[in-house]
Amino acid sequence: MVEPKKIEGIFRNLDTYVSQLRQLARLPQQELAKDLVKLGATKYYSMSFS
Repeated sequence: MVEPKKIEGIFRNLDTYVSQLRQLARLPQQELAKDLVKLGATKYYSMSFS
């Protein structure tokens, strides 16, 4: 059985990830590549959609 609260939580997380990815997308590519924390966050948030 599908738990509505669990599905809602998943969608809330995805909304957060999309928001974070939009912020990271505004950064110049060179700046993102030099910052391992931001680069790692980008990879982590992106993997949530696979």
